[in-house]
Amino acid sequence: MLYLLMGSLFLLIVRPYEHFGILGDLHLERFYLITLLIVFAVSTRKKIRMDSVVVLYLMYFISLWICSLFGIDFYNSYSTIYSYTTESIVFILMLFSIYDERGYIKIIEAVMVITALYVLLSLREFLGGRFEYAMGMVRMKGFDNTYGQSNSFATTIVLSYPMLWLLLRTNFISKLVRYGLYSYIPISLLCLFETGSRGGFVQFVAFLGLLFLKSKRKFLYIVTTLVVFSVVWSFLPPEIHNRYYSLIDPSVAPSAKSAHEAAEGRIQGFKQGIAVWRQYPLLGVGPGNLIYTWSNTAKGLQAHNLVAQLLSDTGLLGTIPFVLLFSICYFRSNWIAAAGRKLVGEYSQYPDLTREARIVDFVSKAGVAIKQSIAVLFVAGLTGHNMLRYNWVYVVYLTAVGSWIMHRYINMKLEDDESRRLQHA
Repeated sequence: MLYLLMGSLFLLIVRPYEHFGILGDLHLERFYLITLLIVFAVSTRKKIRMDSVVVLYLMYFISLWICSLFGIDFYNSYSTIYSYTTESIVFILMLFSIYDERGYIKIIEAVMVITALYVLLSLREFLGGRFEYAMGMVRMKGFDNTYGQSNSFATTIVLSYPMLWLLLRTNFISKLVRYGLYSYIPISLLCLFETGSRGGFVQFVAFLGLLFLKSKRKFLYIVTTLVVFSVVWSFLPPEIHNRYYSLIDPSVAPSAKSAHEAAEGRIQGFKQGIAVWRQYPLLGVGPGNLIYTWSNTAKGLQAHNLVAQLLSDTGLLGTIPFVLLFSICYFRSNWIAAAGRKLVGEYSQYPDLTREARIVDFVSKAGVAIKQSIAVLFVAGLTGHNMLRYNWVYVVYLTAVGSWIMHRYINMKLEDDESRRLQHA
């Protein structure tokens, strides 16, 4: 089941069926998901386990369909949440079948490696002449269509960095993979900056800020960051430089008018989302249906903001479980990190428990990576309607299974301490 799910993650992240027409015509992803469901149904290792995180996620997922059914255009909502639904099924199957520490670590490794492959494929396409022209400049885009738009692709890259940090801080990966991940840093940074996404740049700065706060060697951290940044920056064309300088001085943007219109569109999208929510406070207008609420002159704009998207698309029915869910995920990830650090300290007293200490240390650092991912997702939500990104469900999986593993090791440690106490008595 583990390797089948890794295959699903490849289809979910890389989406080759969107790039190669023949795979799309065959509906490869549908047949693969049906196979996955059949294998899960007959598997003897599955364990249906519920806690507050899983229940809240299921409530949010169901609310999407309820809001779609009662929205102003069900067919548009259906097409909007179809992809998210298939992604959610994959992660729900992961929750109930990959819940041990070995599988947990393998899944994190797989997501990181597949994301790196996705970025490399995108870079190859960019060098081959595939790009999008927007804001008066050539901008790199992703390999797929669903998350391939420049701003979305930039967010995908930044969201890979928490897991990259996690894997490089632990000893569960081979030297070959480690060298590959170190090589991924400058390549992915080059790709990130080539997107020309100012939102992606802000997300990256926010992630660096989180690392800086956790770093014990802040001077070394600053020097390393400046060196890597300077090297990557030197490879970028002048219009990309001006694009990022426009965060300080909007007049230097390659197309100052387009940049201004984009900023205004985000403000208008937020205001429209709030206004629509006031009209439809309980259920909203249904996922993706905000485009139908504008006047004829502005029709077609999305909210470009997570808060406005949540409220206008799902009303209070979807917004409340979403906010509760990721608030709990944040605080639980904080507990995972703190409990893991404490437990690693206790394991250090017993040299015969080094393997357990390594696993707990990994899960503890995963708690930190989860917090970083949530922070990046919310920063991305300031300028983008990212409510339906698969990364939210990935955070749910990491949080739920990480806390289950940590609870198990805490109980094992208590039982081991009691056994040792009785032996010495």
